[in-house]
Amino acid sequence: MKNNPNFNAGLLFITYLLMDSDQEISENELNYLDSVRKEAGVSDDEFRGFYNSVIGKTEREIYQIGMAAINLCSETEKVQIFVKLYGMALADDVLRVKEVRFILYATRMAEVSMERVIEMANEVGIAVS
Repeated sequence: MKNNPNFNAGLLFITYLLMDSDQEISENELNYLDSVRKEAGVSDDEFRGFYNSVIGKTEREIYQIGMAAINLCSETEKVQIFVKLYGMALADDVLRVKEVRFILYATRMAEVSMERVIEMANEVGIAVS
């Protein structure tokens, strides 16, 4: 599925921050990122371009770029992004407080209901064990 550029940018930038939030990126997180990237229709070249674009940027800059892109998405796309972020937070089998706070804050900034995100995550089989 090929998504709009704002969906892809928001997803990639905010996922990057979430993955890096504990300064330890697990193999499970990398595998999850790869599956999310492919599902979103992000090509290898587009992904490389994204990755190169974050080099040298502060967390704040990355967050602002990602959230600006997310806020240009439809409500449905926003929920889809946060469902994927929720899945990323669970990918390494450890749900950290910092990850939960990050997702909650970002959903508030995007005016997305966390309850809706959790509901959709459960529907697609993403759940806390």
